Amino acid sequence: MDNAIQYHCAVCIGELTVGLGNLDPGSRGYRAVRKHYADLIAAMPPHRILVPDDDMWSTAGLMAGTLARTQNYQPAQRKELLNDALIYLTGRKLGIPVLTQNNDFDLLSQLHPSASSSSTRVWTHSLIQ
Repeated sequence: MDNAIQYHCAVCIGELTVGLGNLDPGSRGYRAVRKHYADLIAAMPPHRILVPDDDMWSTAGLMAGTLARTQNYQPAQRKELLNDALIYLTGRKLGIPVLTQNNDFDLLSQLHPSASSSSTRVWTHSLIQ
């Protein structure tokens, strides 16, 4: 991984910052956690941060809604699934594998017409090339 060209999805950055925003600023260790994530995001080269386009948003919404219905997801899981679909489609459009342990990506690959049979599951929401 250290020698790979890494890409990052803006959706993942949003997920990280939601978690950070949810932490109590008065809690012990907050400053260290905030600095860690601020440094992590600042180290991402801007030209390697990928942003879903309008078509990806529309397709991701349809995919997430379909899976939420067919897999009986709870309402709170739908937003997570939308984010997963956006990450998945961002990688697919650019031909970059998404490394994750999230099983939703297997379901998403079954819905997307250009999905291949190769597994995209490895370990983290990072896009690499």
